[in-house]
Amino acid sequence: MRTRWMMSFVTIGALAGLGIVESVRADQLGLLGLLCLIEVVVIAVAWSLRRTAPMAVRADLATWLETTAAITGESPDQIADRAVSSYRAAVHGDHGS
Repeated sequence: MRTRWMMSFVTIGALAGLGIVESVRADQLGLLGLLCLIEVVVIAVAWSLRRTAPMAVRADLATWLETTAAITGESPDQIADRAVSSYRAAVHGDHGS
């Protein structure tokens, strides 16, 4: 969900950026001000949607991640991502159908 929002804001920001360039070329100061305001709002919202700090993991889960990573050759991050995805699918009833 967050990725969709970020892509929307990137698209809006890019279009506003193009509008800023065109408004400067056309000497449209009112439009330039509006587009700059839109750009500032888009940057502020995108900044607030960025990923937060990593969450803490219980010691027993961290040990399991490290052990599983050593056995499979994957990174602990990949294993954690897959485990969280499986958990979310189970909670939401999406079993890959």
